Amino acid sequence: MLKKLGIENTLQLAITICVVTLVLITPLGGSGGAPPVFFIYRTALLALTILCAIACRNAEQRISRVFTGLAGVSLALMLVSMFRIQGSHFEGFYLWYKHAFFICALISLAWYSRYQSARWRGFILFTVIAGNVVHLIPDLVMNHRPVASFSAMNPNYFGTFLLIGFASSLAVAVFGTDATWKAAAGAAAALLFFGITQTWSRGATLAAIAVVLVSAIRAGNRIPRRVWILAGVLGLVIIVITSPYLVTKLFDRGQNDPYNYARKEIWINSLPIIAQHPFLGVGFGQYVNASKLYAFPVEGQVARYLKRAQMAHSEYLQHVSELGIPAAFLMLSLLLYTVYLAWKRAKTAWPEYRCFQEAAIATAVGLGVHGLVDNCWTIPVTASGIVVIALADILPLEQRVQSRSWPRLQQVFAGLLLGGLFVHSILIPATGLYYNEINF
Repeated sequence: MLKKLGIENTLQLAITICVVTLVLITPLGGSGGAPPVFFIYRTALLALTILCAIACRNAEQRISRVFTGLAGVSLALMLVSMFRIQGSHFEGFYLWYKHAFFICALISLAWYSRYQSARWRGFILFTVIAGNVVHLIPDLVMNHRPVASFSAMNPNYFGTFLLIGFASSLAVAVFGTDATWKAAAGAAAALLFFGITQTWSRGATLAAIAVVLVSAIRAGNRIPRRVWILAGVLGLVIIVITSPYLVTKLFDRGQNDPYNYARKEIWINSLPIIAQHPFLGVGFGQYVNASKLYAFPVEGQVARYLKRAQMAHSEYLQHVSELGIPAAFLMLSLLLYTVYLAWKRAKTAWPEYRCFQEAAIATAVGLGVHGLVDNCWTIPVTASGIVVIALADILPLEQRVQSRSWPRLQQVFAGLLLGGLFVHSILIPATGLYYNEINF
């Protein structure tokens, strides 16, 4: 049974459990902040990083030292920015560890999956797509609008989550090799696109359209142009007929909601925050406090300063504001470079592996476009997103000169270091979150 899923040994089984746990558990805590979910997903990230590194210890190639060094510099700059925050650093460490763990898990899993079979990668990709569908169907059956599932407070986040399954399904439908799976993936893509429109998220819907456009360009002659045109027309008809409120939101210039297109004011007001703290930013989680100085007025309202931005409504502006230009630019550049490598290597990939390259590219496009106009990279989104991207060949590699084992003393020291890391990054925050929750 396990071999049918591409699982060949105990270590691969353990890695598979970590990946599946990460994908399926993170949505259960809303945005991943519930104490049990936090504890499980952080532990899964740490275990996944370690297990993948162990599995690749004898690989002929290793990750480029320049790449890993730059990633380390980026994390170090984030840490310096965090230490500038006055008072408690609980939230700062919480966010820094989140970034560090996800980055390390992405690199380790991408290194490991490079040597794995298409069958195993396909099982992981199926898990991501199935998770999307399972969360979507109950809301559609019960006719909930907007569709929000685990993200009841903000359906936009669920729209971003569905983007990952949609991008992955579309990649399999276009670039897959098995006709049955291509047909099933096409049906899943249609369902997930419909679900995205029912979240009434403008950003997620436009990002889905961007995914379709990129996929159509990259498909070349695989699918006739008239099929893409027909699919596009049907998509627009579906949006107009089934999501009139979404259409209203797209064209509302303040007639119904004076804050409907206030994001451009929020983006403009983020620039002074960046200008005042260009190198180290205001610190992790501090945008909400820094933005108090830049509350924007809304004309025609009695209370002109009724609302203020608690987030930048752009992942890029948020990161630059909180981390500073060097750290944010370096981190985002490294991520962009991995997407470039996926794009470059896609055409030379074996046919059965091509869909994983394209799924990574489409997912990156979807999350990247939506991140331009919203803070949408939540924990469930990031967890599923890095899993899909890591299934592609995205890392710069170099030839390993010599493989050597660690002396016993170094192994003991590494074990103690990991134990301390577990306590500081997982156990203490989980305990704090638990007592905050029961005392709230």
